[in-house]
Amino acid sequence: MKIILRIAVGAALALALLTLAIGTSLYFDAIRPEHRVGFQDVRIPDPGGRLLEVAIWYPTDAPPRLSMTVAAQMVATNGRVVGNRLPLIVISHGAGEPLAGRAGTAIALASAGLVAAAVAHTDDETMDTRYVA
Repeated sequence: MKIILRIAVGAALALALLTLAIGTSLYFDAIRPEHRVGFQDVRIPDPGGRLLEVAIWYPTDAPPRLSMTVAAQMVATNGRVVGNRLPLIVISHGAGEPLAGRAGTAIALASAGLVAAAVAHTDDETMDTRYVA
Protein backbone atom coordinates (compact mmCIF):
# COMPACT_ATOMS: atom_id res chain seq x y z
CA MET A 1 0.00 0.00 0.00
CA LYS A 2 2.90 2.36 0.79
CA ILE A 3 4.35 1.82 -2.69
CA ILE A 4 1.07 2.74 -4.37
CA LEU A 5 0.80 5.85 -2.20
CA ARG A 6 4.38 6.88 -3.07
CA ILE A 7 3.68 6.38 -6.78
CA ALA A 8 0.47 8.42 -6.56
CA VAL A 9 2.17 11.26 -4.68
CA GLY A 10 5.09 11.22 -7.13
CA ALA A 11 2.75 11.29 -10.11
CA ALA A 12 0.74 14.17 -8.61
CA LEU A 13 3.92 16.13 -7.92
CA ALA A 14 5.23 15.50 -11.44
CA LEU A 15 1.90 16.64 -12.92
CA ALA A 16 1.93 19.80 -10.77
CA LEU A 17 5.47 20.63 -11.88
CA LEU A 18 4.60 19.99 -15.53
CA THR A 19 1.57 22.29 -15.27
CA LEU A 20 3.72 25.01 -13.69
CA ALA A 21 6.36 24.62 -16.41
CA ILE A 22 3.78 24.87 -19.20
CA GLY A 23 2.16 27.93 -17.63
CA THR A 24 5.53 29.63 -17.16
CA SER A 25 6.49 28.83 -20.74
CA LEU A 26 3.24 30.31 -22.08
CA TYR A 27 3.77 33.47 -20.06
CA PHE A 28 7.36 34.02 -21.17
CA ASP A 29 6.75 32.94 -24.76
CA ALA A 30 3.72 35.18 -25.22
CA ILE A 31 3.97 37.44 -28.22
CA ARG A 32 5.35 40.76 -26.99
CA PRO A 33 5.00 43.85 -29.19
CA GLU A 34 7.61 46.61 -29.28
CA HIS A 35 4.93 49.27 -28.68
CA ARG A 36 1.68 48.84 -26.79
CA VAL A 37 -1.02 46.98 -28.70
CA GLY A 38 -4.73 46.85 -27.97
CA PHE A 39 -6.87 43.85 -28.82
CA GLN A 40 -10.55 43.13 -29.30
CA ASP A 41 -12.29 39.92 -30.28
CA VAL A 42 -15.69 40.76 -31.81
CA ARG A 43 -18.53 38.98 -33.60
CA ILE A 44 -20.05 40.54 -36.73
CA PRO A 45 -23.06 39.04 -38.57
CA ASP A 46 -22.47 38.11 -42.21
CA PRO A 47 -25.20 38.63 -44.85
CA GLY A 48 -26.60 35.17 -44.04
CA GLY A 49 -26.92 36.02 -40.34
CA ARG A 50 -23.98 33.85 -39.27
CA LEU A 51 -21.48 35.38 -36.88
CA LEU A 52 -17.96 36.05 -38.13
CA GLU A 53 -15.29 36.12 -35.44
CA VAL A 54 -12.97 39.07 -36.00
CA ALA A 55 -9.80 39.62 -33.99
CA ILE A 56 -8.60 43.23 -34.08
CA TRP A 57 -5.18 44.56 -33.03
CA TYR A 58 -4.44 48.30 -32.86
CA PRO A 59 -2.11 50.88 -31.27
CA THR A 60 -2.98 51.84 -27.69
CA ASP A 61 -1.52 53.54 -24.65
CA ALA A 62 -3.16 51.10 -22.22
CA PRO A 63 -0.88 48.75 -20.26
CA PRO A 64 -0.68 45.23 -21.72
CA ARG A 65 -1.46 42.02 -19.88
CA LEU A 66 -1.19 38.40 -20.82
CA SER A 67 -4.23 37.43 -22.90
CA MET A 68 -5.13 33.92 -23.99
CA THR A 69 -8.16 34.96 -26.08
CA VAL A 70 -6.78 34.13 -29.53
CA ALA A 71 -3.15 33.33 -28.70
CA ALA A 72 -0.78 33.83 -25.80
CA GLN A 73 -0.10 37.52 -26.32
CA MET A 74 0.80 40.62 -24.32
CA VAL A 75 -1.95 43.08 -25.28
CA ALA A 76 -4.32 45.59 -23.73
CA THR A 77 -7.66 43.85 -24.15
CA ASN A 78 -10.30 46.47 -25.03
CA GLY A 79 -7.72 49.25 -24.58
CA ARG A 80 -8.34 52.72 -26.01
CA VAL A 81 -7.35 53.20 -29.67
CA VAL A 82 -4.52 55.73 -30.08
CA GLY A 83 -4.34 57.65 -33.34
CA ASN A 84 -6.65 58.94 -36.05
CA ARG A 85 -7.32 57.68 -39.55
CA LEU A 86 -5.15 54.61 -38.99
CA PRO A 87 -4.54 52.31 -41.96
CA LEU A 88 -6.43 49.00 -41.81
CA ILE A 89 -4.90 45.69 -42.88
CA VAL A 90 -7.37 42.79 -43.19
CA ILE A 91 -5.77 39.39 -42.77
CA SER A 92 -7.43 36.33 -44.27
CA HIS A 93 -5.96 33.19 -42.76
CA GLY A 94 -5.58 30.00 -44.73
CA ALA A 95 -8.11 27.17 -44.68
CA GLY A 96 -8.02 25.32 -41.41
CA GLU A 97 -5.80 27.88 -39.72
CA PRO A 98 -7.08 29.50 -36.51
CA LEU A 99 -6.92 33.25 -35.88
CA ALA A 100 -3.89 32.63 -33.68
CA GLY A 101 -1.94 31.67 -36.80
CA ARG A 102 -1.65 35.33 -37.76
CA ALA A 103 -1.40 36.91 -34.29
CA GLY A 104 2.34 37.59 -34.59
CA THR A 105 1.92 39.42 -37.89
CA ALA A 106 -1.08 41.38 -36.59
CA ILE A 107 0.77 42.43 -33.43
CA ALA A 108 3.77 43.59 -35.48
CA LEU A 109 1.47 45.68 -37.68
CA ALA A 110 -0.36 47.21 -34.70
CA SER A 111 2.94 47.88 -32.95
CA ALA A 112 3.97 49.87 -36.05
CA GLY A 113 0.82 52.04 -35.87
CA LEU A 114 -1.65 50.18 -38.09
CA VAL A 115 -4.90 48.37 -37.34
CA ALA A 116 -4.93 44.67 -38.22
CA ALA A 117 -8.08 42.57 -38.37
CA ALA A 118 -8.20 38.79 -38.90
CA VAL A 119 -11.48 37.12 -39.81
CA ALA A 120 -12.50 33.53 -39.05
CA HIS A 121 -14.63 32.58 -42.04
CA THR A 122 -17.95 30.86 -41.32
CA ASP A 123 -17.58 28.66 -44.40
CA ASP A 124 -14.20 27.24 -43.36
CA GLU A 125 -15.37 23.66 -42.87
CA THR A 126 -12.16 22.60 -41.12
CA MET A 127 -12.72 25.13 -38.32
CA ASP A 128 -16.53 25.40 -38.16
CA THR A 129 -18.67 22.40 -39.06
CA ARG A 130 -21.99 23.98 -38.02
CA TYR A 131 -22.76 25.08 -41.58
CA VAL A 132 -21.71 21.97 -43.47
CA ALA A 133 -24.63 20.49 -45.42
